[in-house]
Amino acid sequence: MYKLRQFLMFLIPLTWVLLVSACDTLDLGLSENDKNATPTPTLPALLPEVARGYMVVNNASCLAGQYIPITTDKKQGDLMAWQPGSHQLAYVSPLNNSWAWYLGKLSIASPDENKTVFEDENIKVFGDLAWSPDASTLAFVTLQNNNFFSVTLIQPDNSQTVDLFPGEEARTDELSGKKAIEGWINNRQISVSSSCGIDCAQMIRFNNDGSGKQVLEEIRPVDDHSYDLSLHQIEFEEGTYPAMTDPNWSPDNTQVFYTDEDDDAWVLDVPGKTQYQLGWLGDYVRETKWSSDSQLLAIRMDNQINVYKTKCK
Repeated sequence: MYKLRQFLMFLIPLTWVLLVSACDTLDLGLSENDKNATPTPTLPALLPEVARGYMVVNNASCLAGQYIPITTDKKQGDLMAWQPGSHQLAYVSPLNNSWAWYLGKLSIASPDENKTVFEDENIKVFGDLAWSPDASTLAFVTLQNNNFFSVTLIQPDNSQTVDLFPGEEARTDELSGKKAIEGWINNRQISVSSSCGIDCAQMIRFNNDGSGKQVLEEIRPVDDHSYDLSLHQIEFEEGTYPAMTDPNWSPDNTQVFYTDEDDDAWVLDVPGKTQYQLGWLGDYVRETKWSSDSQLLAIRMDNQINVYKTKCK
């Protein structure tokens, strides 16, 4: 596809020059008015990434790490989360380090150090990972021994955990007691959603030690978007960018990851007006996350997570 685009970019201007030259040298029997008429172009327009000012350049990224995630075909919230202010990536990995559906263990990897810095195999992690603003505590949804969902908070530095719905408190409806992370209110308080019936969801606030439980509001599950993936998106004029699927801006708004209609992956440099292609990554992109300093990009597929340093060449 890329070579075809390059060929068309060369062929179109050349064809236009030949046509104009031919018109200048041949007497086509046109009237004077016809000769002075403005011609109507019939050649196709330049490709969007060129016509809109974003030139394709060589791949400037380096692969910084690869990890194995759990596989899922349902909404489970964010299955990756960069620790604020660091290059440590939390994700849900298979217990057997090979493959697993829906449930796994909590893992935290450091691409810079090329190692796993934290793992806990004793907690059945479902997903929806969210770090506190001060990076001290990670919240996520878990499956308890009674097969009902809960929310667990963990401090990786000391492995201290807090279960927000301990024991039978996880049974908030007659089915599975669905839970999700709405978000951290501040370093000490977190808001979560919990099913409270077939057509009921509650937004509940907790302190980070599990105390201070307070129901904030009750909504219908269709209005609960806690499991939607977190993307950093800004308002932009579509006509000034290439056609982008699920664009995800870096925290400093200088880079954009997106996929095109062929499912190829791209990284776009906004101030430099350039972009490069990561290409087909071997599977469909399910989730992307930028590190807080905009240097690293994590891309989750069904069976693999790739972490790229986006500006290393």
